[in-house]
Amino acid sequence: MRTALSAHPRIRRLAAGACLAALALGALHAGSAHAVATKAAATPKAGRWVGFAGGFTVDFKVSANRKTITGLTTDYQATEGCGAPSNNVITTRFPAVVIRDGRFDASVTRIPPSGLAMHYTVVGRFSTPTKVSGSVSDDFNFPHNSEPPCRSSNTFSGTRAGK
Repeated sequence: MRTALSAHPRIRRLAAGACLAALALGALHAGSAHAVATKAAATPKAGRWVGFAGGFTVDFKVSANRKTITGLTTDYQATEGCGAPSNNVITTRFPAVVIRDGRFDASVTRIPPSGLAMHYTVVGRFSTPTKVSGSVSDDFNFPHNSEPPCRSSNTFSGTRAGK
């Protein structure tokens, strides 16, 4: 329906300009939110790195070409709903892993003397050339389904500790 005001050319131009400004402002806001959400990961510096997931450690070395992680180890143990951690330090070693776009994902299954297969995963992202964060997790199933499966995860953060 056309009213006397909407028929006026100047009112129509102002309304069209206001609509365009609102669209542009919305696009600008969405673009800035997208830029924050997709901030690129960094290329890490070579050397030794140390991080912590609660009271547990995550450490590794970044190769000189900054493309590979070697010596990745953690003493992380499932504790949430899975019982108390062992009094003995249990160190899990991972195979070398490639750094892609400032990120890495490593996993390994180990079978300790108890015979209980435990699957460990460490996922990380380098936010700066000297800072890393991510998660470390483990999961296992008790034999003969005597207990529910145990899955535990914790975040970690770390820094470059030297050469």
